[in-house]
Amino acid sequence: CSFENPAGMKFCGNCGEPLKLRCPNCGFANPPAFNFCGNCGTSLAEVARAASSAGSAEKNLAAPSRPTNDAERRQLTVLFCDLAGSTALSERLDPETLREVLHDYQ
Repeated sequence: CSFENPAGMKFCGNCGEPLKLRCPNCGFANPPAFNFCGNCGTSLAEVARAASSAGSAEKNLAAPSRPTNDAERRQLTVLFCDLAGSTALSERLDPETLREVLHDYQ
């Protein structure tokens, strides 16, 4: 998140993410930007993904729901179909027969 944390911190003061990635092979504490362990060369991609998803899940559970500024615009197409006289039709027909009639419009 690019927050400037003081030296010696284990977790980000802004987003709560760990500031060091532990190597699954040797246990070395690597900076979060490392893709490979600085001690043994093991890939840290899985560790980074797991830490990120675990931190996100914990934040989503712990944080109260509030609007964010991370809005995303999407194009959406909606189709609405109104069956004329459907209320009167539903009063006259058996529920199973009505379901069959409505199924033809899906």
